[in-house]
Amino acid sequence: MDFGLKDRVAIVTGAGQGIGAATALLLSEEGAKVIVNDLSKDNAEKIASSITMQGGEAVAIQADVGAAIEVNQMVNETIDRFGKIDILVNNAGKGKPIPIQEMMEEQFDEIQRVNLKGVFNVTRSVINHMIEAKYGRVISLSSVAGKVGAVNNLSHYAAAKAGVIGFTKSIARELGKYNITVNTVVPGAVDTQILTSEMRVNIMEKIIKNNPIARMAQPREIACLIAFLASDSAGYITGTVATIDGGFTMC
Repeated sequence: MDFGLKDRVAIVTGAGQGIGAATALLLSEEGAKVIVNDLSKDNAEKIASSITMQGGEAVAIQADVGAAIEVNQMVNETIDRFGKIDILVNNAGKGKPIPIQEMMEEQFDEIQRVNLKGVFNVTRSVINHMIEAKYGRVISLSSVAGKVGAVNNLSHYAAAKAGVIGFTKSIARELGKYNITVNTVVPGAVDTQILTSEMRVNIMEKIIKNNPIARMAQPREIACLIAFLASDSAGYITGTVATIDGGFTMC
């Protein structure tokens, strides 16, 4: 692959595992300098170390995307180190199944704080640097749950992910005049470390029944779409909801 990312500077949030880790590694392979952000310092350092061992350049930064002060510190550190920010991948997220009748207000709020407010916090913090440079790529991760609703008692998660789609489309309209593209990647089921054996079996049963491609996606496959949207080849793509779900939501 050649996405033309040499010397681009990228921040990838939630990059300590799963899609975020795969994205950080691929962007580095394509020549980008990567800020590996995660709430877990150990996970972030592990991925950053993998990148540097492969000859890339990466910095691990622990920060909670739901906390604006920590986000601003991360962005300032990135500017101090590299002088610019070309690419932002808003990947950090969380979700815990809770039936709506049992859900407490603070549980709903926490999911919004990370999955939706986190996207706002990091985007707001980097965007002036992109406007000044007249260049930027912002890619935020949503979910098929944000398009069609969630199964398994994840209504709070689906609400946040639907918000990401609306937020993306809105700021794409605002920022296009600055040569900044803003897109959403919408994965279906992805085979990541957070899935237990029981969850894999349950998910696979549903996928085999409903997906033309009867398997889960691998994180690298999602990362390839993200890397394309981060490239100059995608310069005329903005405000797009790019679904990658094996055909689960085709309609």
